[in-house]
Amino acid sequence: MNTSNLADISQIIGSIAIVITLIFLVLQLRENTRAIKASTRQAARDAEAQMVITSIEHPVTLLAWSKQELTDEEVIQHFIWLVGYFRNRENDWFHFQRGVMDDTSWNRYLSALTGIFSHEKNRNWWINYGTMAFNPEFVEQVNSIMEKSPVHKVSAQDKYRAWFESPNEYQRIHQSWV
Repeated sequence: MNTSNLADISQIIGSIAIVITLIFLVLQLRENTRAIKASTRQAARDAEAQMVITSIEHPVTLLAWSKQELTDEEVIQHFIWLVGYFRNRENDWFHFQRGVMDDTSWNRYLSALTGIFSHEKNRNWWINYGTMAFNPEFVEQVNSIMEKSPVHKVSAQDKYRAWFESPNEYQRIHQSWV
C-alpha cells in the first residue's frame, strides 16, 4: 500500500468521522431543545402554582375583582397580583415567540385572560397601567383578547360558586355573566 492509498483511506475515515460527529451533534441539539422546552413548561407551571398559592393565602386578590369598594390594602394586593400575573403571561409570551413554548400551552394561558378581563376593574387596570408597563407586542395581543372578552356583572364569589353547580345550573348562571 502506497502513501496515496493511505491518504485516500485517511480522507474516507475522516469524512465518516465528520458525518458521525454531525449526527451526534444533531441528536444532542434535539435533546437539548426538548430539555429547554420541558424546563420552560415547568417554570411556567411553577409560576402559575405560586399565583394560585398567593390567591389561596390572600383570596382578596381575586375577590377584589368585583367588589364595589376596595380598602387601600386590597387595592395594593390586587394591583401587585395583576402585575405578577401579567409578568408571568409576558414571560410565557416571550417563550412562545421564540418557539420554546408550544402552541397548546400558550393558548391555554391566553384563554385565561378572558376571565381576567370579564371584570371591569381588571380591564381598567390593564388600560391604565398594563398597556404602558409591558412589551408593546405583548400588549397588542392582550388587547385583542380583551376586546373579545365580555364584561360580567356577576360577583367573583358567585362566579366561583357556579363552577361547583350541576352543568345545567352552571349554564343558567353563566348566561347571567354577560
